Amino acid sequence: MQHELHIENIRVTRKEATQRLSADFKIGRKRSKVIWFETDLDEINISAEPFLPVALAPAMRRGWQLIVDGALSSQLMKGAEQIQQILNEWYPSFEMVPLSCSDPYLPAASGSNGQSVAAFFSGGVDSFYTLQSHLDEIDQLIFVHGFDIPLKKNVISAQAAHSVRTLADRLGLKLVEVKTNLREFGQGRVSWADAYFGAALAAVALLLAPRFKRIYLPASVSVEELQPMGSHPDMDNHWSNSEMELIHDGVEATRFRKVQAISHWVPVSEHLRVCYLNNNGRTNCGHCQKCLWTMMMLRAVGCLDGVSTFQSELDLQELQLYVPVTSYQVSRFKEALAALKKRNADPLFAEILHKMLLATGNTPLKGRLKRQLERCRIYLSHFRPVLGEKN
Repeated sequence: MQHELHIENIRVTRKEATQRLSADFKIGRKRSKVIWFETDLDEINISAEPFLPVALAPAMRRGWQLIVDGALSSQLMKGAEQIQQILNEWYPSFEMVPLSCSDPYLPAASGSNGQSVAAFFSGGVDSFYTLQSHLDEIDQLIFVHGFDIPLKKNVISAQAAHSVRTLADRLGLKLVEVKTNLREFGQGRVSWADAYFGAALAAVALLLAPRFKRIYLPASVSVEELQPMGSHPDMDNHWSNSEMELIHDGVEATRFRKVQAISHWVPVSEHLRVCYLNNNGRTNCGHCQKCLWTMMMLRAVGCLDGVSTFQSELDLQELQLYVPVTSYQVSRFKEALAALKKRNADPLFAEILHKMLLATGNTPLKGRLKRQLERCRIYLSHFRPVLGEKN
């Protein structure tokens, strides 16, 4: 072990209508980082539990013993052990590390747990699919500031939150907003996509656990497309505690089937947000890979013109810069092409999709460079230098 990672000095501060739960993450003797969550004044989990998912994967990646000066439930401790085993099996460079806490965790008294059901909601395809699938039981949505949109981009974040709030009001749901800087801790230590974003969502779920009996975490891929990644059905549910069940939802449907399922739902046409580049305050830039592929699928089902959050036509030349590479990406194009043929529509577009499938894996150089620049922009927008550390 090179160092110990201590989670200590857990405290709550209140200001006007919000409260902030903070903890010091101390590495060795000198380096320290304050991690915080901020939300409204409703009940929150003030134990050490919300901080465990923030720390676990980075501690494993760096080989740090994890020492928590606070309370963790026995269920969460067991879940963390299962998660360590999974990450270690996927990524041998992630070491199994000792985890200890100073205090026992006492669950809420019987019958006092929250009875509401919530879903994480960013405005994307996966979020809408989970919301539509469980609309009969979901009564609250959770929107997180500081994940796909960096905290420093507060205007863009406020615009995205306003869209979700408008949608929630329309559907008669309550919106819970949470701000957190946790990504600043993990960004330079582990891959967000490969090992961290499910844990990040779990941290927020644990923060809000006293309010909910169940929280849905929308799946990113279908069961046929599963691979080691930051959010996974084998892993996410282990972040549940004695008060709240966290459910990885939606693995039964591919991305294309999700688009097909939600495409005619009116709220989607007004609030769909898939873009992670946040260009010029637009909901969707219409030019990055994620935008172009979503527009491709919407056009294949005949609904692109009705989605007002895309402010441009699908640029077919730009689309061809991003040919599919992986098997699950190929499946999206095959399903889109099959939908076009079934509708007997848009023959020129169908021909382009067919050519892109023939070119699978041979991404044009311009497309590869453009994609790398997109990834760098996303990474650097969240990154804070982590000085004096070695892999």
